[in-house]
Amino acid sequence: MIYGLKVGGAEEIILNISKYINKEKFDLEIAVLEDDMSPIGEEIQAIGITIHRLNCAHSPFDIRKTIRLFKLIKELKPDIIHAHLFDSNFHARIASITAKNLNNVNSKIIIHEHNTYKQKEKLFGLPILIDNYLSKYTHKIIAISDAVKEFTVMQQKIDESNIEVIRNCIATEKYFLSNDKHCLREKLGLPPNCFLLIIVGSLTNQKGHKYLIEAMKDLDEEDVLLVVGDGPLRNELLGKVQDYELTDKVFFLGQRRDVPFLLAASDLFVLPSLWEGQGLVLLEAMASGLPVVASNVGGVPEVISDETGYLLEPGNPVQLAKKISIAKKDIKENKFAKEKIRNEAVMKYDIKNYIRCIEDLYLRIFRNEN
Repeated sequence: MIYGLKVGGAEEIILNISKYINKEKFDLEIAVLEDDMSPIGEEIQAIGITIHRLNCAHSPFDIRKTIRLFKLIKELKPDIIHAHLFDSNFHARIASITAKNLNNVNSKIIIHEHNTYKQKEKLFGLPILIDNYLSKYTHKIIAISDAVKEFTVMQQKIDESNIEVIRNCIATEKYFLSNDKHCLREKLGLPPNCFLLIIVGSLTNQKGHKYLIEAMKDLDEEDVLLVVGDGPLRNELLGKVQDYELTDKVFFLGQRRDVPFLLAASDLFVLPSLWEGQGLVLLEAMASGLPVVASNVGGVPEVISDETGYLLEPGNPVQLAKKISIAKKDIKENKFAKEKIRNEAVMKYDIKNYIRCIEDLYLRIFRNEN
């Protein structure tokens, strides 16, 4: 269960589970609380997975979500419900508790924590109190990193034994592109010999785009930035680019499904997030052999080492520009081994490992094992 299937980390995880789970053992169906199906929902439907669209409002307070989920649970009688993100986690648990009490449908509940959610402290901490209470009716909580697990235990005051860390993974082979960078850049209409930075993520405060755009003022003339993604801050960020006279250096590409191609054309991946559960895009960059400059927040330092990139404190465009310049110098001096970065991604973050962990968890919960 999830609120929508647009582009995002949690949505990509659902797509990967849909593609790679053993369909001889598991019968998978997906419930989408709202009506946002593009583009990941369409890719899932093309695989042949059933998606139930509940067509509710874009609001956590839409009670129809609970009612329609309750009816769906009563109809399908699933052994396991796996919900992603706060909105779905809340309504899925309320609906399953109701189905158990009224219809004796005893579905086991897994919720998936994808980030360190400071936002839950709003509304006098009511979302935290809700999560704390509903954790008593939750069979397992998946955290995508040690940092997310520690944060969830601290914030929600729940027993850490009920939380299992399963790190996000990707289909690494998708990113094994060996095309000539100059050729790829020509296709994008970019100077073949530029130093190309790339950031992939929603245009929201969390991802820290404004600090990267400000840092671009202090970088070299040859440095060019690709901004991949969309979101509510698009116009504000475009305005900053114009104010800083960077229109010939910063290019907004919107949402794209050819990220492996864009990464293959790039020299350095940058993620200046203010908070981050793990950063699925970091794994994609590493699978492409790209060094990374990223904020030292959440689960990011669990992914990035001295051999794969540099970390810095968030919200500091001056330090960000310095780290990018250091990384650029090291890249030109061949201090980063592309194959080593790629191999680390394969060893630690390939989708086959992830699916084994998910399948094992499903079976343990189904068999009432810890």
